[in-house]
Amino acid sequence: MRAPGTRPSWQNARTRRGVTLSTRAALAVSINRYAAIREYYSACGKFVKSGTIVPDGAPMAIPEILPASPDNPDAAALIAELDAHLGSRGYPFTSRHGYSVEKLLREGVAFFVSRCDGSAAGCGGVQLYGTEYAELKRMYVRPAFRGRGLGRSMLNHLAEFSRQHGAMTLRLETGIHEDAAICLYESFGFHRRAPFGEYRDDPFSLLYEKTLV
Repeated sequence: MRAPGTRPSWQNARTRRGVTLSTRAALAVSINRYAAIREYYSACGKFVKSGTIVPDGAPMAIPEILPASPDNPDAAALIAELDAHLGSRGYPFTSRHGYSVEKLLREGVAFFVSRCDGSAAGCGGVQLYGTEYAELKRMYVRPAFRGRGLGRSMLNHLAEFSRQHGAMTLRLETGIHEDAAICLYESFGFHRRAPFGEYRDDPFSLLYEKTLV
C-alpha cells in the first residue's frame, strides 16, 4: 500500500522519465548553442583566452611578432598561401587588390610575421600615408593556427605600429566572402567607409576604417 497523499509508483516513474528526457533535450540544445557561440567568437578572436584549450586540442600559444622582409622565405610562402586562398574564393582578378611581394617592397610596406613555437603562423603589413592614415596589407593566418587569437594579436601590433608613427586613422580593404576577417575587423572597432585612395566602388570589395586614439 502507498502512503496517503503520495502518487502511484507508475506516475513517479513517468515523471522521472519526463524529467530525464526533458533534461537531456535541454542539455543537447545547450551543447549545440555553446558550440555555435564558440565557433562565432573564435572567428572574432574573442573566445580564446590564455590557458583555454582550442578546438584541435592544442593549448593557445602566445605569438611572437617579428619584422620580416616580404621576400623572406617564410613571409613569401604566407603571401603565396593567401593568394591561393583568395584565388579559390571566386573573386575576379580586377577585384583582387593585394600587393605582390615586389609591390610590398617597392611601396615600403612595414611587414611582420607571427611565430608560434618557432613556426611561421601568419603575417600582416601596414603602409603609412604620412599622418593622414595607415592601411593594413596582406593579413593572413594559416589554417592550423586559426582560432587562437593570432589575427587579433597582429591587428593590435599593426595598430600600435601605425599609432607610434603618427597615423590618426587605420584603413583596410577586404573581400565580401571573408566572413571571419570581417567579424574580426568589426569587433576591433572598424566601420564601413567609402572608397579611398586608388579604390573604386567594387561589389566584391569592402572598405573599413578605425580612428586610432
